[in-house]
Amino acid sequence: MARADVLARGVNLANWFWYPDRSNPNPYTKKDFALMKQMGFTYVRIPIDFSALYSDSAPNRLNPKALTRLNRAIAQIQSQKLGVVIDLHSTPLIDGSQNNYSASLENPQFRRMFTAFWRSLAAHLHKTTNPERTFIQPMNEPVFRDNPKAWEPIQQELLRAIREAAPQHTLIAVSAFWQNISTLVQLQPLPDKNVIYDFHFYEPFIFTHQGAPWIGDTVEGRLRNVPYPASFDSVQPLAQQVSDPAARAAILDYGQQRWDIDKLRSRIGEAAQWARQNGVELICTEFGVYAAYASAADRTRWMRDARTVFEELGIGWASWGYVDDNFGFAEWRGNQPILDREIVKALGLKLPSRLAKTDVLLGTQLGNMLVGDSRSNRLDVRGGNDILNGVGNSSGRGSVDVLIGGAGRDRFLLGDAMTAFYDDGKPKQRGLKDYALLQDFSPADDIIQLHGTRNQYLLGRSPIRRTQGTAIFWDTNKNGALNRQDELIAIVAGTQKLNLGASYFSYTGSPAGLG
Repeated sequence: MARADVLARGVNLANWFWYPDRSNPNPYTKKDFALMKQMGFTYVRIPIDFSALYSDSAPNRLNPKALTRLNRAIAQIQSQKLGVVIDLHSTPLIDGSQNNYSASLENPQFRRMFTAFWRSLAAHLHKTTNPERTFIQPMNEPVFRDNPKAWEPIQQELLRAIREAAPQHTLIAVSAFWQNISTLVQLQPLPDKNVIYDFHFYEPFIFTHQGAPWIGDTVEGRLRNVPYPASFDSVQPLAQQVSDPAARAAILDYGQQRWDIDKLRSRIGEAAQWARQNGVELICTEFGVYAAYASAADRTRWMRDARTVFEELGIGWASWGYVDDNFGFAEWRGNQPILDREIVKALGLKLPSRLAKTDVLLGTQLGNMLVGDSRSNRLDVRGGNDILNGVGNSSGRGSVDVLIGGAGRDRFLLGDAMTAFYDDGKPKQRGLKDYALLQDFSPADDIIQLHGTRNQYLLGRSPIRRTQGTAIFWDTNKNGALNRQDELIAIVAGTQKLNLGASYFSYTGSPAGLG
């Protein structure tokens, strides 16, 4: 396997050597790496804060205990035949900020010490790791806001020092200003041919970082529910809700730019063209969407579109992140992995067979889009702003699905623009063998989506024994009165007072009849 092929599909592992959880200093184990391999990942990227490995008392400036942990981590990962990117993610976090991980490098004295540190670490990696599967990234997202070009000679000096100590390893070079495409295409490639060039992709920022607290009091940080893809029409409802003139202007401009897969293809294509013109290999080691305020469906679509474009253009990628409070798609419950299945599919990965065959779908604590199939399913989102669809590509006929919401704003899909779900196709029967049971529904936070219009539905008591709640029926004979011919669509457990005209009901599609 060529080295560039090792970097085809990756994932970032934060909260290990970067922002570590002190109560769990080794959060990833062999079971994680085995799962990643089964899913189709080819490598992992380990973000590392400088202070996690540095020791001013050690002769070689490397903390021996931390180095032992890093050695063990690399060995565990590579035991599953996965590649590893050693990513110096930030100079000391205490000296910088969440918006500038390279702040210390603007100090010449620190740069000299940083170069010496890297010379020692590179020598260690040369002695202990396989250069076919271990890649060295000396700095992540250098900023140099006032003069991005100032980064280039610093990077050249760093890579020369590392190359002297690690002559066979592939190095990863980046551009300033957070590794964006605009600075990448201005970068002068290095004479060293064993270098791969890396950029990060979080565009459009107004969508991928909406509501993110670490970006400060910015337009993006104040916005919620920004849609993707974007058009002039799709952003109008949000623009009308926003009172801040700057935010409204940004939303309207976003809609005018029409961000969709073609726009992503055009933008990422600029990086691909630069790589072709310069005859260099290109990867993208970070892309993702902050999950707290983006629609789960829109987040999934953006991830699918970005990954699709990377692969069309021959660009290896790594998503941010794996188990992550803001961007992740995986959790563990004991020995049971819990995956955001739609994100896994969006990344073109495979569900392990034991998960693909189960009828129980568990969501992560972030926003999920859980989608069932023609079987009876149990969907439990557990937390976040979620979308629950028990039928998938089927109609729901013959299945009883349990849809369990949780904390956050959830959307329960009982119909789409074309049809109502859970219709048995038998107008003279009540449909008691195919329906959805909604649990943990909150009228204050959640939405029930139905096909058609309000006048086509009726509410009544649950007709299912030992299941208490409010039942939603399709008015089969269109007489406005509940009778035994009306089709059971769903039962909202534990809720006795619902109103079909309330804001927690949403209607979509034409009012065509059932059956």
